[in-house]
Amino acid sequence: MVLPMHGKERLQFGNIRHILLAQQAHLRTLYAEKFELQRILLSLGVTYDQKFKRMIVPKKGNGRYQHVFRKLLNIQVEINSVHRIIQMKQAEIFFSQMAD
Repeated sequence: MVLPMHGKERLQFGNIRHILLAQQAHLRTLYAEKFELQRILLSLGVTYDQKFKRMIVPKKGNGRYQHVFRKLLNIQVEINSVHRIIQMKQAEIFFSQMAD
């Protein structure tokens, strides 16, 4: 696997920059999965009532809706976690550069 160059040094496993790139790639995968689940919800006929601010689910697809919605919530929790990891790694890089 060829990793992009940062400055003059090649990225290595365990390096903060490599971890950051890996987490960013994981985040893109999670977003793709989230959008796919949202597409499935729309295909089930789920609509949003603006007046009462609630989701309307047809009775026919309620079980499938609950399954997909739980998966969507889990993906969102994981996305939030990866965002925090990325912010921490970016801060580590920033402060390590200030120390040099």
